[in-house]
Amino acid sequence: MVMSDRAAATYDWFKKREQELHHEASQNAGKLALHDLWRLSYYKQPYLLLQSDEAILERFRDVFMNGLDLNHKGQITPTPMLANDNRLGRLFTEIIEETNWRGILTKDSMSEGLEQLNTYF
Repeated sequence: MVMSDRAAATYDWFKKREQELHHEASQNAGKLALHDLWRLSYYKQPYLLLQSDEAILERFRDVFMNGLDLNHKGQITPTPMLANDNRLGRLFTEIIEETNWRGILTKDSMSEGLEQLNTYF
């Protein structure tokens, strides 16, 4: 695939952000918050860069909905986000990075997912 101007500019932005996180870590004894480590890893290999906006939003809804659960009190909890070494939490962070630079996440982005969630209440 050929990278569009938009994707190339974004890739450059990711590389700049990667450098910023490396600098931040160097100022903090080599440590970063877990979500920043995930971001750093994603910036090094932005595997979603060439995906369409629609595909990114679909993944966002899927990860969001799979990252929620109902506890024994009937309350919504993010427990699955924390399971399996935070796998869904990491994916959610990566998807958020994509939706942020694309500017595609709106209140209507979740309408399909929220309809599904509202069936419980």
